[in-house]
Parts: sequence; C-alpha cells; structure tokens
Amino acid sequence: FGSCLAGLAIREKNPTPIRCAIMSLGVLALTVALGALGAVLRWLIGLFLNPLGRSRLAIALVNIAGSALGGGLLAFPHQELTLALTAGLCAGLTTFSTLALQLISVEGAPPARARVMLAFVHVAAGIGSCFIAYSLVSLAL
Repeated sequence: FGSCLAGLAIREKNPTPIRCAIMSLGVLALTVALGALGAVLRWLIGLFLNPLGRSRLAIALVNIAGSALGGGLLAFPHQELTLALTAGLCAGLTTFSTLALQLISVEGAPPARARVMLAFVHVAAGIGSCFIAYSLVSLAL
C-alpha cells in the first residue's frame, strides 16, 4: 500500500490503507474485466480468420497488436490504469499458449524451419512493435 498511500497523500490530507485497499480492488476488477474483453477480441479475430485458413495469422495479429498496445500504454504516467490495461486487456488479447501449440511438431504441422521462423517473427515483431509504440507515444506526450 506504500505507493498507493504516497500517491493519495499528494491529493488527500489523510490517506488510509482502507482507501488504498478499495482502490486496489477496483483496479483488480477493472483488470479482470479488461482481460475478459481482450480474450473475447482474440476469440473474435480467430473466429473470423481461422475459417479462412489463417489461424497462424490470427495469432500473430493479436500478439503483435497486444505488444504494440502494451508498449504504447507503458509510456503513459497513470500507473494504476496502465497496469489494468496491460495486465488485463493486453494479456487477454495476446496468447503464448496458442503460439506454443503451433510450434510443436504434430501431424500436419509445417516443417521445423517454418516453425522456427514463426517463433522468430512473433518475438521480433512483438518486441519491435512494443518498442515502436512506446517511442511514438513518448514523443507525442
């Protein structure tokens, strides 16, 4: 509660741990709701692209978009809202587990070289989009 109390002390004369606990529960509830929203968005993107034979594209799209969104949010100074959006929306939107499933060797999977390239693209594009979004938002602020 230390950072919460310090932040409230700037705005209020006598912040209390109870007030911080209530704020923390609010941030937790917002994080859970945003996580659900991110998961539904990921599901809808998959629902649209998977029938077109683009399941790998769907996973790449959500992982790269979620990484970019997280990078952009990181540049904002509002820590509680940023935490809720990154730990909720971005985490719900992105999916490492599905990527991992796409990378294991199963019947009908692409050759090993293609799977290694897929892993590289996810990592490079995810980190790259995060860095670019952070840089652009930082410049704009």
